[in-house]
Amino acid sequence: PFVAALLRLGFLAGQRRAPWLRKNPCDVLVTPRRPSFAFGATDASDYAWFLWGPSTNGKITILETETKGKA
Repeated sequence: PFVAALLRLGFLAGQRRAPWLRKNPCDVLVTPRRPSFAFGATDASDYAWFLWGPSTNGKITILETETKGKA
């Protein structure tokens, strides 16, 4: 019943996608640190986890940034 997708934040900005997103609100968990996908490199895009399910309502949350070297 849940769908989770790691997408670029620009996913929210599509004109053709806007009506669908209004009808199907998702919770957005913004990642403050850009994820690395290959060989430790990142690209120039910002990302977020987009969650759809019975209890999602369009809430936006900014995730904590992990700190290297701390437990």
